[in-house]
Amino acid sequence: MKSITYNSDFSHFFQTFFESEKLYKNAILFLIDRSGEIVSVYPSSPLPFMESLLNDVLRTMKTGEAHCSNDQFQLITTEICMSNDTHHFNGTLGLLFERLITNKKEALSFLGNIKLSIYSFMKREKSTMKEGNDVSEGQVDSVFLKVASVLQSTKGSKNMKIFVRSFLTVAKEFCKQDDMLLFSLFDKEKRIYYPVEATNENLLNSKNDFTLEEDTLQFKGDKEIVVNHEKVKASTFCLTHKQDNILIPVLYQDKTIGFVSYLTKIDSVTNKITFRLERMIEALGPWFHQLVENEQILFERTRKDLLLKVNRTFYSSMDVSAILEEVLSALYEAYPQYEIDLLLSHDWDVSSHLPVKPLEFNNKLLNKDYAATAYLTGEIQVDKSIITTLYVPLKGKQGVYGVFKMATSELQYTFEDELDFIQVLADTGGNALENAELYQQSKQHIANLKFINETSQQLNENLKLSEVTLYMVTKLKQNFAAEEVGFLLFEDKDNGKYETLEGSSDYFLTKASMIDLKPYLDKIEESHDAIFQGNLDNNGSQFLCDYQSLMVVPMSHNGEVIGAVVVLGKAAYSFSFDSFKLFQSFVQHATLAFVNSILHEELEKLVITDYLTKLYTREYLDRQVISSFDKYESGAFILFDIDHFKRVNDQYGHQIGDEVIIQVAKMISSTIKSKDIAARWGGEEIAIYLPEEDKVEAMAIAEIIRKKVAQHSSPHVTVSSGVSSWSKTDNQCSLKRLFQDADKALYKAKSAGRNRVES
Repeated sequence: MKSITYNSDFSHFFQTFFESEKLYKNAILFLIDRSGEIVSVYPSSPLPFMESLLNDVLRTMKTGEAHCSNDQFQLITTEICMSNDTHHFNGTLGLLFERLITNKKEALSFLGNIKLSIYSFMKREKSTMKEGNDVSEGQVDSVFLKVASVLQSTKGSKNMKIFVRSFLTVAKEFCKQDDMLLFSLFDKEKRIYYPVEATNENLLNSKNDFTLEEDTLQFKGDKEIVVNHEKVKASTFCLTHKQDNILIPVLYQDKTIGFVSYLTKIDSVTNKITFRLERMIEALGPWFHQLVENEQILFERTRKDLLLKVNRTFYSSMDVSAILEEVLSALYEAYPQYEIDLLLSHDWDVSSHLPVKPLEFNNKLLNKDYAATAYLTGEIQVDKSIITTLYVPLKGKQGVYGVFKMATSELQYTFEDELDFIQVLADTGGNALENAELYQQSKQHIANLKFINETSQQLNENLKLSEVTLYMVTKLKQNFAAEEVGFLLFEDKDNGKYETLEGSSDYFLTKASMIDLKPYLDKIEESHDAIFQGNLDNNGSQFLCDYQSLMVVPMSHNGEVIGAVVVLGKAAYSFSFDSFKLFQSFVQHATLAFVNSILHEELEKLVITDYLTKLYTREYLDRQVISSFDKYESGAFILFDIDHFKRVNDQYGHQIGDEVIIQVAKMISSTIKSKDIAARWGGEEIAIYLPEEDKVEAMAIAEIIRKKVAQHSSPHVTVSSGVSSWSKTDNQCSLKRLFQDADKALYKAKSAGRNRVES
């Protein structure tokens, strides 16, 4: 065996392998020949029973039925054949390990890597001897020890960068002081070789220069390629660096998984250095392959874990801002080399620290506006014109809600699998965003329906018009955060007159409000359409200088506009379009309540109003007088009678007689104050009650009315009147006495010649 290969190093080699793998706490690695004799053996722990256990296994192997009698341990073996020009060896490589610590799949992989490493050395030694290279056995031994050193220093790490860094550090010991090594791996999806680690940081800072496409290099078997300026001028890899670059392939089962670039001064390459590097790389080929597989598995697992994490967050949150933040966080985690902006087409309320911008459509041609194209087509767009920029649509099942803009200054090869993952991540976020938005919309719809329902119930409780108006103003201010709310009824459409209902906010009680609002009210009356303006300055309005936001909705009944509801906000865009739609619905429901209140008050007014004169009825006046006894300290009463009214009827007819009564009623109404009450007493008699007035003031008013009637009536008539009064100081005041005193005074005026005022 000594003449075949490195007898003295087998035990050390096995030891290094074991120490590089933490999984083999209680295990034995052994090599036996065909006769069952031990060539080399190494136990991972010096336990007494391990030697006995191995002896039992070897006895079973000689009988051809290899197995382990201890159920806690498992045996795996593989045939191995080694030879050179003078010797030949056939035997078995075996591993006995504890079941609970190591699984069979990992053990088989471990044993296979050892076998491949041994074969690699044997193959290289045989090749070297045939080619006549001037390589000593000591050089081969030193390479073997370097391989063992790498495995020992990394202690079985499954991290590619840690393993490669250790390999380059050890391999650099073979090279000259100014030489540099760069390790690159092949990405079979992207079809490129990309740098992983280097002995000089400056090489990694120029990653783009050392990233090569597959077509740039064509390795022939396991031979190295020498690259320099003259040979490959098209490669930036060569043009940037004034060294010879020897590219040594990293192979596994005749497949290139990467290469090591040996950068040395021009024409200073030696066979001794390249020989050692090639053999070291070849011996570690199985490890590099396993690490690549582990990296791929880890990468896929990371993607799945990331999607799982994102989905968990999405299904536990219905907050739009939180979902957008989670999608951005996931993209940053998966692609830290990218700067990411989110271009949103919706005006959502999101956290201020998120990189969110509005999606704007440029005036460029569609095929050059990548963000617009991604938004309109729902497909990822890639822009490589200056730097690599991805435009990823944020889409759900019902539409596209924005675009992720992912930009990097590094050279990037983005292929289908990565684009698919990015799109899946964005689509997952888009669906969650859509669900959250639908949830928020449903909540808002429920709140809106509740608002309309509660308001309608309150309005249907037979409230007075002023009470209805006040209630509506309060609710609108609360729900829409409005500064001013007004209810206006169209009094005289032909002359453009509007009545502001009692209960409207203070602004609508000013004369300026009617001037400011007249253009909008005229438009409402003409078109019957609602008005919604978010920024009055931008609309060139010369009105409402203190307010920037306005909503005006007509109140329509039986196809006719009877008025309008106006809501004002001082800030621009105080109201959203959703608020505007809710406001319209609110007014539609409220209009019926307004009409009912108006009709109800009109009906009440009809009951207490005289049909002919439009003055109050005697019954209403009686109630008001009685009520004033409790409210006020005094009051006065005037009773008018049209003199010789029977003559008017006889001479002109009853229709003219009615017109005379109406004329006198209007003259009386135009003379008294708003708090005074005029009522038709009966026939041609009209009464006035003056709260908080005394007899002197009442006689003065009666005299004014007497003169008006005498001067302006047609046909000419006169009136006689009697005045009475009451005071709380008078213990005998009553409704009956007040009327009797006035009636006596009227009789006195008539007896004194009519057209007089008496008390």
